[in-house]
Amino acid sequence: MMPKTLATDRKDDYLTLVQTFPLKKVQSNAQHAEALKVSGSLIGLCRKLTAGEGQYLDALVVLIREFEQAHHDPKLPKAKGIDVLRHLMAERRMTQRELARLLDVGESATSMILSGSRDLTKSHICALSRHFGVGVVAFFG
Repeated sequence: MMPKTLATDRKDDYLTLVQTFPLKKVQSNAQHAEALKVSGSLIGLCRKLTAGEGQYLDALVVLIREFEQAHHDPKLPKAKGIDVLRHLMAERRMTQRELARLLDVGESATSMILSGSRDLTKSHICALSRHFGVGVVAFFG
């Protein structure tokens, strides 16, 4: 007896993205710039990412991070995502209350995020990236 398969008209977003920009080790500044451009275009979408898009973005962020870690001066300390957020908030004189509204969370959750006892979610990182105009990679680590 043949196994049943489900017919579907859904396109495979992951495969489409891989065909457009293959997931492989980033080895040059030009490839790094292109990878940042692709990740930024996904983050900038005004809708929730599909499962395939989310998986692709997760993998691409890992490749971007690996390149950046290998090509930065090892003597310089690597900034943590929360440190980047605190710096950007201070630079723009953003209050904790304003951050809470941006992230669509309560002030207590915002306090936990800023203290490091609660992690930023993907949706938080996307909102921060769009708001501050920086790549998502800035908030990982």
